[in-house]
Amino acid sequence: MKIFKPNTTFIAIAGMAVSSLFLSCEAEEQITETQNLKNDSSVLQESQSQAISGQYIVTLNEAASRSIKNDDSYKGRLANVNAFVNEMIAAPHMKSTSVKQVYGFAMTGFTATLSPEQLKSLQSDSRVASVEPDVMVKLSVAKEETTAMTFVAQNTPYGITRVNGGVDGTGKTAWIIDSGIDLDHPDLNVDVDRSRSFVPGEPSPDDQNGHGSHVAGTVAAIDNGIGVIGVAPNAKVVALKVLGADGSGATSGIIAALDYVAAVGEPGDAANMSLGPAVPILGINSALDNATTRVGAKGIGVAIAAGNSTSIANLYSPARASGENVYTVSAMDSNDQFAYFSNFGSVVDYCAPGVSVYSTSMQGGYATLSGTSMAAPHVCGLLLLGDLRTDGNVFLDPDFNPDPIAVH
Repeated sequence: MKIFKPNTTFIAIAGMAVSSLFLSCEAEEQITETQNLKNDSSVLQESQSQAISGQYIVTLNEAASRSIKNDDSYKGRLANVNAFVNEMIAAPHMKSTSVKQVYGFAMTGFTATLSPEQLKSLQSDSRVASVEPDVMVKLSVAKEETTAMTFVAQNTPYGITRVNGGVDGTGKTAWIIDSGIDLDHPDLNVDVDRSRSFVPGEPSPDDQNGHGSHVAGTVAAIDNGIGVIGVAPNAKVVALKVLGADGSGATSGIIAALDYVAAVGEPGDAANMSLGPAVPILGINSALDNATTRVGAKGIGVAIAAGNSTSIANLYSPARASGENVYTVSAMDSNDQFAYFSNFGSVVDYCAPGVSVYSTSMQGGYATLSGTSMAAPHVCGLLLLGDLRTDGNVFLDPDFNPDPIAVH
């Protein structure tokens, strides 16, 4: 495992003057499903992104974290952090309604709207380790092609065969940090009770975009005679929605999802993040990186898409996060050739199939998509199965240090 990594999400457009943003990592899509995959940015013509005005992610230092009353339960710990934060923000005359999220497991801190004066006050507070802008992105609509196709005879996608997948994953759990999952898809075993949405205004974790359902299918589509089969079929998939129906997501929501996984996940589980910023360097976020490594440190495998910018992956969060059980994944085609769109570099741990990947989608449908978003869930499934090995190296890796191909 390499000790430094990055990630992106869709194909980043050169010359985008924006700060760190989040998109799903896919490229060049061909869609087959019962309804359009909404705002899916494959070959992205344009994207709009913006910082969330006046909103910041505040990380508390270790001393402050230790001073908060301990509670191992998710709700209890967050309640204690919230009480500490409300007392803390009284000095800079902030209202409790300014606090949008609190975190207590993958990191200790909060997200809040701050005036310039309040920002300055918190930056000088001895209990604060860092203050970083919270940013979001909204993807423009890419090409869409639809075909009514719900119940079809089961086939095994080439990627599942290439990684030696299709091994029963019953009893295992994958946390899909994405646009949600189609909660009643006949080809997915969704743990609805533990699923959550971290997208304001979209309380249901049900997928209204299609991307998260596609990722979930590659990880664990059921071996039931219809549709497709996943790397670890029959495993439970938990929908953690951080990208809305329009493709929007915020850094703070992604951290909240990681915080939830750190609280309720178990060693041996795996999480997938097929998302990341569109802009190098500006897309680096230490709070997100640290939250990612905290999840890995709990014995939960984390698979992260390297990104589709044809760029150096080290320049992006969260995949640049370094630590145990955290893996960045590049993409290749069915001939083991490096995908032209995939990011590359020393932080990439494995390569996996990511071109023309057939999987589940929303509304009970199926879709064929390309991107490192599609490569990462192959590795997520392998992490569930355990005994992750390699079988050769990808051809034509642009950094001349070919990534090993992950298999079971």
